[in-house]
Amino acid sequence: MFSSILFLLAQAPAGASAAPAEPPAVVAQRAAAEALEAQEMFADAGHAYVKLAEMPDVNRRSELDKAHTNYDSAYLATQDPSRLCWALRIAEQVVHEGGFVDAGQESYWRDTVDDDLRRLQADARTKKRANCRFNKSGTL
Repeated sequence: MFSSILFLLAQAPAGASAAPAEPPAVVAQRAAAEALEAQEMFADAGHAYVKLAEMPDVNRRSELDKAHTNYDSAYLATQDPSRLCWALRIAEQVVHEGGFVDAGQESYWRDTVDDDLRRLQADARTKKRANCRFNKSGTL
């Protein structure tokens, strides 16, 4: 077993590394987003992840997913429907962009849009307040 591991390690190309280093601007933006998230400043963290998603050499879809999660968390923490509207816009943007790696990823994002819309409608109906998609009675 040990000799097999040594053999596999010896077969690695010279100078090969796990992953290329991220540009300093990306590292700084990711650190800022993660720090805001850790401080439970979810709306600000969502904005920071959106900015990160726009930078080169990042996994855009992954960063947008983190933005959506933080906007959703901001809604749950504050009950401010504008935060859920921000989350919905992220999900709709991803669906509009397309380019999914498989049907499961596409289904995840379409279900996310549907869930956000359902929750915005419920918020409008129960709290009798309009939001970005529904009037205070929960209709379009």
